[in-house]
Order: sequence, then structure tokens, then C-alpha cells
Amino acid sequence: MDAVVGINNLDLTAMRGNYCHCGFPEIAYGKYSDMLVARGYKVARIEQTETPDMRDSRNKGTGSKDKVVKREICRVTTASTKTYGVYDGTDDKNFIHTVEASASYLMALVEEQTSSKTSSYGLCFIDTSVGKFILTQFDDDSCRSVLRTVAAQFQPSHVIYPKGLVSSGTQAVFNSALSAVKKEPLFMKKEFYPEDIVVTKLMNPEYLGNDLDKWPKELNTIFDTTLHVPRSLPNKQLCVRALGGLMFYLNRCLIDVDMFSMGQFEEYYPPSLSKDENKPQISGVERWKGKNLVLDGATLLNLHLVPPFTGKKAAAGLRDATSLKFSLFNTIDSCKTPFGKRLLRSWICSPSCDPTVIAERQDAVEYLMRQDVNPLIKKMEEYLKKLPDLEKLLQKINTLGLKYRSETHPDSRAQMFFPEKYNKRKINDLILTLNGFERILKLAFAYSKLDIEK
Repeated sequence: MDAVVGINNLDLTAMRGNYCHCGFPEIAYGKYSDMLVARGYKVARIEQTETPDMRDSRNKGTGSKDKVVKREICRVTTASTKTYGVYDGTDDKNFIHTVEASASYLMALVEEQTSSKTSSYGLCFIDTSVGKFILTQFDDDSCRSVLRTVAAQFQPSHVIYPKGLVSSGTQAVFNSALSAVKKEPLFMKKEFYPEDIVVTKLMNPEYLGNDLDKWPKELNTIFDTTLHVPRSLPNKQLCVRALGGLMFYLNRCLIDVDMFSMGQFEEYYPPSLSKDENKPQISGVERWKGKNLVLDGATLLNLHLVPPFTGKKAAAGLRDATSLKFSLFNTIDSCKTPFGKRLLRSWICSPSCDPTVIAERQDAVEYLMRQDVNPLIKKMEEYLKKLPDLEKLLQKINTLGLKYRSETHPDSRAQMFFPEKYNKRKINDLILTLNGFERILKLAFAYSKLDIEK
């Protein structure tokens, strides 16, 4: 029973009565739901969506004799679908500063076997805290080297895949590189939407709309947007199917419109040692232009570049404390902002081989080590450490501004007991975001002023 779970995991007290039940104040939902999600539970928030007067009016109109007011599921939260909305937070103005900086990815996987040993994969990731989709499709070898590398780089906390449609090679990856990750099979077509449904939903005004010119340009490499009704490119069909799986799962969690309306898409190109025979081979320094060092899954693990997910804590979405302490990422991480930490992690997993990029970074470090730049360094630290996680705040503000949220979503009908407090949280988030951008402008002004003087 849910009450037993609450008593055992949240240290709640059982209430008197014939039926086992327990509870906590509505305003404390964020605190207790986080505790359950951290322990691997899937949490559904159900709200009363009509008052007794509204129930009586409905009974008169329909002739029914309902004695109970309507209730609806307003949100389903897992470790991979957290969004830190107004109902998930606290009244602490610095709540957003306490949220974990690292991304927690939900991954959808679709496989197509090309031979008895090799396969092609379509993957789609989303970090729901910032509303960003990452799509990729690739061919893999019999050892599933690329899949293992992608899994090590993104470290998803939840994987969904078509039931009964993964090979033994993929199952081997599930049992090794992704052994500590929650895996959930879904039915193909019914729950992994086919391409026609994916396109229809994307063209919905609540998602991206039917004006293809306003679609994110990143989707031009996935779909042929020159057609009246877009179609996936021949070499991108699997990742579109994976996108359909995410679309279904986000809809089940009641955050699909929140995510797709952000319009943040990125195509990811997995590192590969194989040569493209169709491209001319360039020699010298130019061959490294725009390229990154290939670090496969085994390398990331053996060199301990980033903290891995291991053991029972990993299943709950938590990182092992010892591994975190001694990883390269933690050793060199002096970032003051959450988004800086995420960028540093991506640089460690995929270091640049481009001499121009490397030289620019060296020049930046050399400049910041100069004695006459110390005043700027102090100002930078002062401003940066006060910056909130702007990426997550922008996602929250986008969600709160959606017409769908105020008219169609079950939350628009929810009868909350503390609406004033939730409205204060909304205002606090907006002020926090505006102050954050103001600090960035002040920092840019301080830099330009110093640069002119020197």
C-alpha cells in the first residue's frame, strides 16, 4: 500500500482508523516527493479538480448523484523526469541553488539488427530539468562499442525500449554498462509512436506548430522540412522512432507540452574511429579541425574521468560519494555555476582535437593568470557564484507562461490550498532569473571596461 511506503520511507506516522493511511501538508509535497523519487519510486500527484459546489452543478446538469468531487492525476515524477516546478520546490528563495547541477537523462532506444551480430541504433535523450532533446543514430559493431560509449558519456538514469525488440548484444550492454539504470520496456507502435503520429504531434500548435520555417533548425538534419508534411530522412528513421517513445512517456508524465514547446533540439554525433570513405582524407593540422578525441566507455570508466553510476545508490539516481570525490571531473571542477559544471563535464568526455580551439583556451587561461587581471577574477567569482541555474529557471518560466498550462492541463483545474504561496514562488523565480541576467550584463561590462583600460 502507498501508506506503508510513506511510513517506511518518509518516517510518517500512521493515522487512526480502519484503513492504514498517513499524510503530510500539501505545501511539503516537494520535499517528500523528492525523497521517494531518490529511492527509486515513481510518484503521482493527484489533485482535487472541482469544489463541492462545482460537483453539485455537474450533478444537476447530468442527473448523476456523485458524492465525491473529481480528482485527476496532475503529474507523474520519476528520477529522469524532474522539472523543479512551483509545486516541487520550497519557499526558500535559494532552493534552485540546492538542486543538483548534473543532468539526469531519460533515454529512449530503438534497435534494428543489420546482421546476426551488428545493429543500428536510434537514441533520443532528454534532460527534463532544462527541456533539451538530444537525438542520434549510428551503426554499431558486434561489441556495441558506440552504444557503450554513449551510455558512459550521458549516464542516463532511466532507459525505455521496445518490448521484445532488443538483441542479445543490447541486453549485454543493459546488464553491464547500464546495470544500475532503471530499464522499462514499452510496446512498439502503441507506446513507441510511429513516425506519422510523431510528425502530427510535432505540428500541433501546442508543440512546435505547423509553420515549418519556425521549427528549430536542428530538426532540418532529422526531417525533410521542404515537404508540406515533414518526413524523416532515410538515415534518421530510428531516432525518430526513439523520439516517439519519449513523446509517449512525457505525455504519460503530463509534461510533453512543457518540453516540446521549449524547442531545444540537438543532434549528437558519437565519437568513432572509423573513416568515412566518401570524404577526402585531409593531412596535417587541418585534419583535426572541428574534431574531438574519441573516449569510449571503457576509457571513461578505467581512467575515472567522470563519476560512474554504481550499486544501489545508482538505481535511485544518486552518485557514489567515493567515486565522485576521486574522479577527474571532481578534482578539476572549480566552476561557480551549475551550467558551467555541465559544460566542463562535456569537455572532459569529449576533449577537442582542434588546434584553434585548444589555442583559444590556452590564451584564455594565460590571460586570466596575469596579475593585472586579478580585479576581474574577483569580480567574476563574486558575480558567478550568485548566478542561479538559469537554464532550469528558463524552462520553469516557459512552462508557467504556456496557454495550455492555464487552460487545458489538469493543474489548471486543481483546487490548491495555498495558491498565494505558489504564486509567490512563481514571482520569486522570475525575479531570480532577471537578477541573474543582470549580473551577467554587469560582468560583461566589467570585462569590457578592463579591456579598454589595458
